[in-house]
Amino acid sequence: MQAVAIAAVRASTVREMWGLVDHHRADAVHIVCIGDFTPDAADFARGKPIELVTGERLLELVREVQSVPAAPTTARNQRVEPALQPAAPTIPACPNCGESMLQRHNRQTGMAFWGCPAYPRCKGTRPA
Repeated sequence: MQAVAIAAVRASTVREMWGLVDHHRADAVHIVCIGDFTPDAADFARGKPIELVTGERLLELVREVQSVPAAPTTARNQRVEPALQPAAPTIPACPNCGESMLQRHNRQTGMAFWGCPAYPRCKGTRPA
């Protein structure tokens, strides 16, 4: 069997997706590939609400879902859904410096987002 080389996703593709986020006024974008991203692509995404999911990470996510036990069933073979518990609010870490982020609002759109408390020294953000 011959190994197939998979080209890494380049910065131009990530920039194009970022343009679509801006055009459609989306909060974020997740770019998934079966291989990897070039260092330039990762540099461009840093500090923006862009999540780059490599093939390796995609495989990890699939395995995590596969390892979750199935929900119990009733006598009629209907799924019994677990009771929903209110989720504790989680404060994300800054993708650049690791500090606990603060929820902020865009002055122009009013949209909420997570911003680094070390701003302007660190400009890390995440979508709310």
